[in-house]
Amino acid sequence: PASLPHILRLGDSCAMEDGKRLMGLDVMRGITMAVMLIVDATGEAYPTIGHAPWNGLHLADFVMPYFLFISGISASISVKIRPRQLARSIFLRVLFRVLRLFALGIAVQGSIFHVTEGGPLLLLNLSTVRIMGILQRIAIV
Repeated sequence: PASLPHILRLGDSCAMEDGKRLMGLDVMRGITMAVMLIVDATGEAYPTIGHAPWNGLHLADFVMPYFLFISGISASISVKIRPRQLARSIFLRVLFRVLRLFALGIAVQGSIFHVTEGGPLLLLNLSTVRIMGILQRIAIV
């Protein structure tokens, strides 16, 4: 019937039609963001919500894996494969996206941007640069 979803076949595009959204993905993204806010706001007040010590598992320890899972799904859906498009051009587009996110992560989490009384300052301190921060991990997913 017409109400059944289209089944993807090998070589089909995973991109959604313009203007259409995956409600399940949006709900999962919203739940993950809500849990992120709860963990950040109350993590220290309730021991089972905050990050666990080395040998435990708490609610906060589930947020990052779910967020990376959602990012990976969203990235695969956002890649639009056009007819007669070379695999090389798709790869280069994805590679450019990865490099931008990775560089942004190093800039944000690597102590490159500093705000001083005189204004913003660009400074690269190699002792504080985090090579594998959050944005870098999202980039390689």
